[in-house]
Amino acid sequence: MGGLDSSFDAVIYIGYHSPEGMNTNPLAHTTEHEWFNWIKINDRLASEFSMNVLYAANLGIPSVFLSGDRGICDHARDYCSDIVTVAVKEGVGNSSWNMHPEDSIRAIKSGVKEALRDVRPVCLERQEYKMDIFFKEHQRARAASWYPKAELTGSNSVRYTAEDVDELMAAFPTTRLHYVAADGCALLLRGELDAMEESTFQLYLRYHFATCERADLLGVTSHALDIFRK
Repeated sequence: MGGLDSSFDAVIYIGYHSPEGMNTNPLAHTTEHEWFNWIKINDRLASEFSMNVLYAANLGIPSVFLSGDRGICDHARDYCSDIVTVAVKEGVGNSSWNMHPEDSIRAIKSGVKEALRDVRPVCLERQEYKMDIFFKEHQRARAASWYPKAELTGSNSVRYTAEDVDELMAAFPTTRLHYVAADGCALLLRGELDAMEESTFQLYLRYHFATCERADLLGVTSHALDIFRK
């Protein structure tokens, strides 16, 4: 959600996956697969999507469209009843059945157009948030319980309580130093970059380094680098 602020009218989510705790995608995870068995917020299974929805709603921005596996589409409608979804794959065990890429592109374009025809305002009620995290390893849970407002609730589980979304999203006390678009628009220019002479490539790098922290350009990157200080 890098670069998102209240100037945006809506949020769309492309290529999302089921969260940890669901069996509808062989790659199901929530932020860190190696760390967590599941995360819940106010007793509801949380996902990267649902946390982003809270973050956007806190800025007054509605979430209107999502594409991904069938499990995350069902999950999304539990959080946003009027969201438009397009399921492009369905996971069973270690396998997935996928829509043809060209059909996926057409379905996503159609779904986004439908979603943007009727963008409704969002109102987030102020409330206390309880984030429950079930760690795969009890040692990580014990370490996490030392953070302010966190408590150990079981051998592998920790609860963190926040008074609002901003505090919830800042679950651990850190200060952001830099948020960088690691590759910027390189994915869109792969062929051109591979064919560049060294002098031209150096000019491209100068452009990239000059713009890689611009908030209005962060969304184009395929990979981002977030640098924090504890």
